Amino acid sequence: MDFHHHSQHTARKVHRCTGCGGVIQPGESYTRFTGVSDGDFYSVAMKTPVAEIYRRLNQECWRLDGDGLCFQDLTDHVTERFTEQPLDEQTIADVRALLAANPSLRHLQEHFDRIAAAQVALVIDATMQ
Repeated sequence: MDFHHHSQHTARKVHRCTGCGGVIQPGESYTRFTGVSDGDFYSVAMKTPVAEIYRRLNQECWRLDGDGLCFQDLTDHVTERFTEQPLDEQTIADVRALLAANPSLRHLQEHFDRIAAAQVALVIDATMQ
């Protein structure tokens, strides 16, 4: 039996953000994802803004191919999933807005901009054929 749950917490100790690799400091808000998938238990922590980005991209993964986004460094996994599978314009706008509201995630912003540019090239390529 698979299940998935997420909850908001305030850190009492230092945690590592699974989504961006950054540090979640004591007193900082974070999201904890727990569950069982394919018989394996997981429990990961993400900075709240990173978790919001993860949830939005995960929705898009399910829409595109019926498979969710793995809990790992978003830069690696997003590149893998979205360089050949185009994101819709609304998802791009949503993620850009979340990133713009959180300057501490600048490294994710730069990475996402490269992916969005690559997707524009894919669309242009497809229309040229």
